[in-house]
Amino acid sequence: MYISSKIKILNLVFLATCFFSFEKIYGQVIANFNANNINGCAPLVVQFNDVSSGNPTAWQWNFGNSVSSTQQNPTTVFTNPGTYTITLTASNSTSTNTKTSVAYITVNASPNVLFTASDSGNVCSPKTIQFTNQSTGISNPSYLWNFGDGGTSTLANPSHTYTNPGNYSVTLLISNSNGCSKSLTKQNFINLINKPNSVINASNTSACTAPFSTIFTASSNQTGVSYLWNFGDNTTGLGNTLTHTYNAIGTYTIQLISINTTGCKDTLIMPNYINISNLIPSFSVGNTLCQNTSVNFTNTSTPNGGNCLWNFGDGGTATINNPSHIYSNPGNYTVKLIVQSGSCIDSTTQVINIKPSPTASFTANPTVPCAAPGIVNFTSTSSGTGIISYFWNFGDITTSTNANPTHTYANYNQYTVQLTVTNNFGCSSTVIQNNLINIQAPLDTINLSNTHLCAPYTTSFSLNTNVSSAVVAYNWSFGNGQNSTAANPSTTYTNPGTYTISLSYTLANGCSYTKQKTIVIITTPTASFTASPSTICVGNSVSFTNTSSVATTYTWYFGDGNFSNSINNITHTYVDTGYFTVTLLASNGDCVDTAKQINVVYVNPPKALFTFTLNSCSDRKTIAFTNNSIGATSYLWNFGDGGTSTLTNPIHTYASNGTYQVILKAMNSITGCIHYDTLSVDIFNLNAQFNGTINACKQVICNYSANTNPNYSNYTWYWGDGTYSSNSNNSNYHA
Repeated sequence: MYISSKIKILNLVFLATCFFSFEKIYGQVIANFNANNINGCAPLVVQFNDVSSGNPTAWQWNFGNSVSSTQQNPTTVFTNPGTYTITLTASNSTSTNTKTSVAYITVNASPNVLFTASDSGNVCSPKTIQFTNQSTGISNPSYLWNFGDGGTSTLANPSHTYTNPGNYSVTLLISNSNGCSKSLTKQNFINLINKPNSVINASNTSACTAPFSTIFTASSNQTGVSYLWNFGDNTTGLGNTLTHTYNAIGTYTIQLISINTTGCKDTLIMPNYINISNLIPSFSVGNTLCQNTSVNFTNTSTPNGGNCLWNFGDGGTATINNPSHIYSNPGNYTVKLIVQSGSCIDSTTQVINIKPSPTASFTANPTVPCAAPGIVNFTSTSSGTGIISYFWNFGDITTSTNANPTHTYANYNQYTVQLTVTNNFGCSSTVIQNNLINIQAPLDTINLSNTHLCAPYTTSFSLNTNVSSAVVAYNWSFGNGQNSTAANPSTTYTNPGTYTISLSYTLANGCSYTKQKTIVIITTPTASFTASPSTICVGNSVSFTNTSSVATTYTWYFGDGNFSNSINNITHTYVDTGYFTVTLLASNGDCVDTAKQINVVYVNPPKALFTFTLNSCSDRKTIAFTNNSIGATSYLWNFGDGGTSTLTNPIHTYASNGTYQVILKAMNSITGCIHYDTLSVDIFNLNAQFNGTINACKQVICNYSANTNPNYSNYTWYWGDGTYSSNSNNSNYHA
C-alpha cells in the first residue's frame, strides 16, 4: 500500500446563529400482525402481535370468533374447530389502514372422550370388565387405556381382568389423525373387593344306615358373611351352623354359597361329602381255577371303591380291589372278602376248588447237532395225571402236537424250545428252555508256525476252531507222505512243490469235521558273486559278476552307503579310500539268501580334496588354499591363470577379476595312484548399493531392495535404530 507523505489540512470555520421549534410528525400507517400459533387443536389459545408500521396509536381487532379487541397485542381462545379470518385496523391521528388475513387460523377438532364399563364401583374379585368407548369427534383414532393396575390396552373396546382388591382409576387417551389428543380419567372407577373364602365341616360324614343326622358348620376368612346351604337331597338351609337329617341311603354332594356384606359371594362344592352306605359285599372268581396258575378275583361289592381285605384260604392275602392269586396245591379253599365303606364293615365268603395242573418238562437229543440240517429227538418228561394234549414250539416258526416229536432244523442257529401240556381239567403247564438247540457251522483254520515257505521247510501245525465242544481226536496228513495224531505236530518239506494238508478231527460230542489247507513251497536261492579288480585307486570302478542261482531279484550293497537293484552284472565307482565290504541279497519270492564278502574291495590313496578362502578382506584377489587331501605324498596345483605350485597349502594372487578353474593333483609314490579335485574361484569386487530416497511421515513401512550380484552370498542391513536384518530384499517399520 502506498501512503502519500503529503497531507493537506483544510480547516473550515462556520459561525452561525440558529432558531429551532419542534413538532411530532406521523407517517402513513400500514397495518400488519403475526401470531404465536396459527394451527392447533381446540380449544386453541392464540397470542396476536401488532407489527404495523407508521406509529399507530389505536387498534381494532376482529378474530372471526365473535370476539374483538382494541389491545395492541391481544390474546383470544378459539373453542370450535374451523378456519378463522383475522382483521386488524391500525390508525393514528393522520391515517388509518386495515389488514385482513383470510383463514389465517386453523383449529382442528379434539376428541370428545367418553367411555362406560360393564361393571363399576364395588365389584368382586376376580372380575373381568368390558370397557366400551363412546367418544365422538374422532377420525382414524388411536387408543391407550390405563386400567390403574399396571394393565394397558390399545383396543377400542377392551376387556380387562382385575385380580387384586383395591380402588382403580381408569384413563382413556385418544389421539386423532390431526394429532389432537384428549384423555378422560374416572377416579376410583373400579373398587375390587375380595370374595369370602369359606370351609365346611361336618360332625360326621358317613353312616351305615338311614335316617342319619349330622351337624354342618361353615366358617370364613371374613366377618358378617351369610351362608346358603344345599344338602344334596333337594333341601336347603341358611346359617353358619345347621343340623340336617338324611332319610335315604346314598352319597350326597354339599354346596355352600357364602355372601359377604358387599354382596360378593363364593360357592364351595364338596362332591360325595356325605356317604350313607347300604354295604353289600360280593366278589366273582375267574374261569381258570388251576394249580400254579393265576386265579383272578373281582370285587363286585356295592358301593364299590372302599377299603377291602382278601383272605385266599391258603394263608395269602391282598388289599387291592381286584387281585390275582396262585395256589400251589389243588383242593378246596374258602376265600373271604372284607369290605369297608366309611364306618361300615361287612364280609362274604366263597369256596373254590383248585384243579391239579400238570408239570411240563422234556429232553432233547442231541442239543448240539453236528451240522445243518440237524435232526433232534424230543421226549416229553411231563408229570401229572390226565394229560390230553401237547403243543411244541421248536423256535424256528414250526410246531407239533405229538407227545415225542422228531424235528429237523434246516439252518445253523440257536433255538429256544417251548412245550405246553394240558390235562383233562383244562389246566396247563408250559416250560421254556432258552437256546437249547445250538447248531454251529464250524469256523476252523489250520495255522502254520512258519510262514516262510522256502525249501527245505519245517513247520508245526495247530487247529483254531469256534466249536464249543472239546476236540478229542486228530488225524493229520501232511501231503509229504507223513501223518500224525498229535494236536500240534510238525514236519519237514525237503523239496519245493504244492502240498495239501488234511486234518480230520472229532469232538467230545461225537461230531467229526475235516479241514484242508494247500501250501506252495518254493526253492531257496543261492547268492554268490565275484569282484574284479579288488584293489583300485580313488575314482576307479570295480566290476561285480553275479553268480547266484534260482533268484529272481537282487539287491547290491557296496559298503560305501550306495546300493543297486540291478539283476545283471554291475560296475561301481568308489570315491573314498579304504576297505569295503560288499553284500548281495538274492530273492526268490519270500525266500532270500545273502552273500557277504568282508573287505573284498580296497581303494588305495590318495584322494585329492581342498578348500579356499580370501587371504584378507582388503585384498580380494589373493586366495589362500587349504589342502585336505588323504594319503598323498606330493601335490601339483594349477590355479587356472597359468600359475602353478607344489606347496601343500599355497597362497595365490590373481591379476584380474574373473572365474578360474583350480585343479589339485594329489600323488602317492608308493601306490602309484593319482587323484584330482577341481573347484571354481570367482574373483570380483564387492560394491554394496541400494537405490532410492524416501520422504515419509512417522510410523511407515518401507521396502528396500539391494543391487544384487550372483557372486554375493550375504547381505546385512543396518537400520540406524540398533536393529538389522540379513536378506537382499527387506521391509522395515520406521516409528
